[in-house]
Amino acid sequence: MPTLADATLTNGAAPAFVKEAITIYQDVRAKHKAVVAAHGKKDHTYYWTMRGGKLAEFHPPAVPTAAALPAVEAMYNPEIKIKAPKQGSIAAVIDHHTWLMLHDALGEHDAELKRNPQPGDSVVAHREQSRLIATSQPYANAWVNMVPDGTTRTRLSTKQWRAIAQRRVGLHLSATKKALAELHDAGESAADYLGDAITNAPNKSRRHHGGLHGWYDAAVAVATSSVVLGDKENEAAVEQFCAGAVTDLIEIGAGDEGEDVCNEFKAYTSLSGKGEVPGRGTARNGGSVAKVGHRYAFGNQEEAARLDNLGCEERGRQRDGAFDHATGKGWVKARKGKYHDALHVKKNIVCLLIHDPNGGGFNNVAAVKIRRLGRQARRTGVDRTKYAGRRQISFVTHHTQQITAGIVRNEAINIEIAANKIKGDLYKYKIGLERGA
Repeated sequence: MPTLADATLTNGAAPAFVKEAITIYQDVRAKHKAVVAAHGKKDHTYYWTMRGGKLAEFHPPAVPTAAALPAVEAMYNPEIKIKAPKQGSIAAVIDHHTWLMLHDALGEHDAELKRNPQPGDSVVAHREQSRLIATSQPYANAWVNMVPDGTTRTRLSTKQWRAIAQRRVGLHLSATKKALAELHDAGESAADYLGDAITNAPNKSRRHHGGLHGWYDAAVAVATSSVVLGDKENEAAVEQFCAGAVTDLIEIGAGDEGEDVCNEFKAYTSLSGKGEVPGRGTARNGGSVAKVGHRYAFGNQEEAARLDNLGCEERGRQRDGAFDHATGKGWVKARKGKYHDALHVKKNIVCLLIHDPNGGGFNNVAAVKIRRLGRQARRTGVDRTKYAGRRQISFVTHHTQQITAGIVRNEAINIEIAANKIKGDLYKYKIGLERGA
């Protein structure tokens, strides 16, 4: 193209469409600078846990480096050897910037709902920011990418898909909205339109079992020793691994030094509870857990689960006052966890696998474990996974899809059961009106 060959692309002689492209690219570089600054601030804003750890504020990982987005002048300087930016790098910057803007906007939305609550609103504090962070966790998209292969394990009914998709993006549940609205309009006490109350009220063991069996399949696929599921009906059978606890999943002798690996599985939602939980603690009992899922990954559920299951040594002195999550200073009262015997007596390994039912995202322990199992499958050549269909996928892809699908499918079943109950409540209300008339 002679027009481009004769033009200096970085000066005023460049064609209009080139000027526009350069303007857009420079905007991307400005957004990259803003994203890096925001991430840097979050990386140094800590939440200190009662067990002695610290969490940095969550943001999606893997923002491109500055070198991946060179200046326009450098790209068109023949004396400098610089590759043009990849399309994926440009798209990643836009995605990161959009996520940060959305998180801020949802914070404003949450604040407005707190100031001006309406019938049908959720009572969960910082609800929308917590939802965004929960659905941004590792493998929370896995079930979405699952391709049906003709088997029931890869199939979600339209009704199930609709319910969990609405939960995922923060929409009112169409399965319950109409009946709930009638009850609210009549002045009756009823659940929220977003589904927080109804997904926390039904049988939580359903989604627990769905995800746990996915983990069992993943562990068995690469195991070189026995893998067993805990049995609450026969506690004596699993007491050898941890007295006083019915371990969900045991990998016998699977530790690096032959230890038994006790896996505790939790499908705990970040969208539960009512109002703020600042975690200020008391002088008598020391520090307490805060709910910070709107800023930190699994910040509404993991710390409490770790204390309950792993326990905590005493930290600080009682006269120092209750533990402060902002500084990491203060008194933490000692407590014995559910797996005290496994950790301190039998010297076994305990893995706390936590998933959020809103997407099935993995906590860090779970994400590290599934990747380790994937590496083990490649290294040893032992993989008993029953892959179906013609499309070849990796061990990690397959099992994260199955684990998350098992969780969200059963979450959808809970929603369906709750929807039927709400319709029944509305029917009873209307019958009562007729009889009263």
